[in-house]
Amino acid sequence: PSTVMSTHYSTLALSSTATLAEIKERYRTLSRLHHPDTANGSHASSPSTTFVRIQEAWETLRDASTRLAYDHALRAADLCQRRPVSAEVDLDEMTLVVGEVVDIYWCACRCGERYVITSLQMNTGITEVMCEGCSLLIRVLYDAVDSEAEDDSASGAAD
Repeated sequence: PSTVMSTHYSTLALSSTATLAEIKERYRTLSRLHHPDTANGSHASSPSTTFVRIQEAWETLRDASTRLAYDHALRAADLCQRRPVSAEVDLDEMTLVVGEVVDIYWCACRCGERYVITSLQMNTGITEVMCEGCSLLIRVLYDAVDSEAEDDSASGAAD
């Protein structure tokens, strides 16, 4: 069975080569059409869910750095469908670079380049990443963090 992965590009009905101007125009058109405050009965299936997906696509694709990370994750996910994983690496064994918007974890590849996974990718469930210089893939081992559970435990510890 063939499964088609839903992407931010497919949410906006655009190709991955779309320009920022095209993305912005499509975002505005679709957000007006599906916004919960303006959606009429013809879009009653779940306008807020559709609008949230449109908003998430815009938030990711409007910024060059988050779009690049997203595109890299898509490419890696596509390759993972066709290539075996060469190693499993624990997240604790990777080098952390804390960023203002996205944290980056990396480790060296045997080709001399590096494997990179971002907090954005981990938040979307990505576990397999491709080397920036060759076609090798690794699976990054980490525990998914439930932000509500984390908030609850932090507030419980403060009591």
